[in-house]
Amino acid sequence: MSTSPPTSSAARLTGRHIGTAIAVAVALLSYSILSVSQILRHHPTATEFTASIVLHAILLLLQIRHSLSAGPGHRPVHLRTLAVQAAMTYGPFLLFPESWSGMPGLLAGSVLLLLPTLPAWLLFAVAVAFTDGILATLGRPAADLVETTALTSLTGLAVFGLSHLTRLVCVMGQLPERTARVAQAATERERFRIRRDLHDTLGYSLSLIVLKSELAYRLVPARDDRAREEIREVVRTSRRALTEVRAVASGSLTMSLPAETRSAAGMLSQVGIDTTVKAEVDQLPASVDVVLATVLREGVTNLLRHSRARHCRIEIVRAGASVRLTIFNDGAGTDARSTPAAEGGNGIGNLRSRLAEIGGGLTVTRLAPDGFLLRAVAPLPARVDQGASRTPCR
Repeated sequence: MSTSPPTSSAARLTGRHIGTAIAVAVALLSYSILSVSQILRHHPTATEFTASIVLHAILLLLQIRHSLSAGPGHRPVHLRTLAVQAAMTYGPFLLFPESWSGMPGLLAGSVLLLLPTLPAWLLFAVAVAFTDGILATLGRPAADLVETTALTSLTGLAVFGLSHLTRLVCVMGQLPERTARVAQAATERERFRIRRDLHDTLGYSLSLIVLKSELAYRLVPARDDRAREEIREVVRTSRRALTEVRAVASGSLTMSLPAETRSAAGMLSQVGIDTTVKAEVDQLPASVDVVLATVLREGVTNLLRHSRARHCRIEIVRAGASVRLTIFNDGAGTDARSTPAAEGGNGIGNLRSRLAEIGGGLTVTRLAPDGFLLRAVAPLPARVDQGASRTPCR
């Protein structure tokens, strides 16, 4: 799957942030211009006009910062900036008592943007009421108080809505990129599943095919009847391998620990390995059953490929609230290839990941002089499902 270069992705993301900032800035700048024009109607002195411009500029920058504070890529604003905005909102009433009544609406919008829902709406109401209280103290008539209440509320809601709208546009612009990343992650997970299942299932069947073919080749000159039986076994195993490949591709592969135990014991005995099986657990939850069956198959496959074992012991026992599967063989020291393949190959890594998914673990240990021990522990759920134990091997 093709993906966009990181640099172009970052450029697009920065562009969206710039567009969001411009939209908010233009709207708030327009509002500030209207407020300054209201001040000009009352014929301020040069000092008063300069002070109003500086105050409007600071409040404008604060409001832009607040409006973008929760957007992607921005740090949250500290509550101290709200306190600064509040001081700069209500302080200028001493200078411009007739024309500053529109500015508390910006503070009301910032409160809604930056605080949790309940405190935000309480402080929103406080901002509106405090503005009315100041104007009442200045002797403004009741009609002006009603108008100011509506203006402050509408301005706060407009700032709140505009800020969230620009954020929504920014997030929607990121959706295609995020969707592509999710799709890529899903594809990688499916590829990993197929690789892991093919490795953990076909290795067993292919190892058996190789062993049976070699045995049939050696038997042909002396024992035609035994050779034919071995060849028939090769055909059956090949067909099973083909079925497993199709099941892996469709995601419907099923495995059972009891069936794998019987198959492993039979195969090991056929190739001349003295095998002892101790199975004290009859039925397991579906998830545990599949994972331990996979561990047993991979462990036996490694034994056949990388050792010259004469004896093998397989144990499946309950240990408290978990099940322990142990595979021991005495051929680890007779083949120099055994240690790397058994301990560091993909098979052991796959098994560890499968067991980790259900909260279990896997250990491999070399025992003097030639022993090799593989042990898997899987926890049992509090309630063991007594239904069918076969589920797709994922």
